[in-house]
Amino acid sequence: MKRCGIASKFLILFCIVSLSLVSANSVRTSNAQPTGSILQLCLLLDGSSSLNGADWNTTRDSLANLVTSTIPRNGSVELAVVEFGYSSSDGYAKVVVTPTVVTETDYGDLSNQVRALNQPGSGISTPAGIDLAWLAMKGSVNFGNSSRHVINLITEYYPAVRNYDTNSDLDQNGVVDAKDDAIAAMTAAAGQGLNELDVEGIGMDNTTAQWFQHYVVWPQVGIIAPPFTKAGWIRTVSNATEFANTISQDFPSIVPELPLTTIIPIFIAATLLAVLIRRKRILAKTKIVSKSKLRTTAPPKDLKSS
Repeated sequence: MKRCGIASKFLILFCIVSLSLVSANSVRTSNAQPTGSILQLCLLLDGSSSLNGADWNTTRDSLANLVTSTIPRNGSVELAVVEFGYSSSDGYAKVVVTPTVVTETDYGDLSNQVRALNQPGSGISTPAGIDLAWLAMKGSVNFGNSSRHVINLITEYYPAVRNYDTNSDLDQNGVVDAKDDAIAAMTAAAGQGLNELDVEGIGMDNTTAQWFQHYVVWPQVGIIAPPFTKAGWIRTVSNATEFANTISQDFPSIVPELPLTTIIPIFIAATLLAVLIRRKRILAKTKIVSKSKLRTTAPPKDLKSS
């Protein structure tokens, strides 16, 4: 009986916790401020000529939709957007959306800023983009109060424009080039606190994807996603349309959150178990009481024989 009591109390406690999680999840669509630290997320968008204009527009618009449909608005995420693919005179990369904590009051404006972006259309200056994305997060007033710092890189092909972050052949392909600069940029950021760098490969071939997996995603060793079993992954899609249709599936792995569709069944199951155990205890007590009454009311044997 004591074990049943402990189990019931545990399940009741589990139900209370589940209710708390449901309440916390519902804040997603409110402007309530979080009590803890926030997640810094930088979308690093390839604006080079590697994507044609129509595909680039689709990619850009899907990121704008992501801001309105997927990223929490409760102040738990700080969003920045850095675009690379500019010419040398423009510094190769720019912060196009300054780090901003996403709330109900500003998510629409942030989405519009992304949707208004233009494609610069120069070379694939990925190393400069990684450097600038990390500098943008480090320069934010929220950097010291952030639990995680994450870069999500959206690109199609290898880095092609050098920023001379290194003089070493880091991927050991026999030449020091922009790919080594990208590795050096990621390594420097990781050494200063970058927690995660993931890659979205749009129309990316397998050889390029494997290079990003082994040298640029962080932490290493990177994985091919889905499934999103750890931080540090690359996901490839065949084209910009597939990217637009599936991008929202990636972000629960970056911004972990137990959805209501998961919590509610767990809560119901836990509640039913608690009720069943309680009912079993009552039935057990009833049987004990009934047996006790039978023993006290049964006539003596000698009276039965007479």
